[in-house]
Amino acid sequence: MGRTAAITTDFESETKDQRAGSQQARCASPSRVRASVATPCRCLPTASKAALIHLTEQLALELSLWVRVNAIAPGVVRTKLAEALWKDQESQLNSAIALSRIGEPEDVGSAIAFLVSDAASWVTGETFVIDGGQRLGDAELFRTEAIAHA
Repeated sequence: MGRTAAITTDFESETKDQRAGSQQARCASPSRVRASVATPCRCLPTASKAALIHLTEQLALELSLWVRVNAIAPGVVRTKLAEALWKDQESQLNSAIALSRIGEPEDVGSAIAFLVSDAASWVTGETFVIDGGQRLGDAELFRTEAIAHA
């Protein structure tokens, strides 16, 4: 995800009391599932995504009267940009993910739609992981064990 989905409102002409009662704007910023895990040869992207997570939390506090700020952290999603991550190894990747498939753009879009909707009116400062259980570890190892003990 290289784009930020945001809905913003100009509050400059309002007083603090008016702002507290007005409808909040919403913001969902892209992060990365592995932003909290050291990854070989990925220092800069991982550090920048971790910084985005912290920025999300900080802005959620500082702007809480006016804006709900959240981040999304998708796993491997079937996009042109991420093609090098899945194209030649999709079956192995699918078997390692808890829900047995890589993400689709619609999975991420639905999560963003939720975060900017009124249904998420009490959600702010969160990083919403959308990865089919990828960050949980290699699901294939657990499936093999479960079958062996069934």
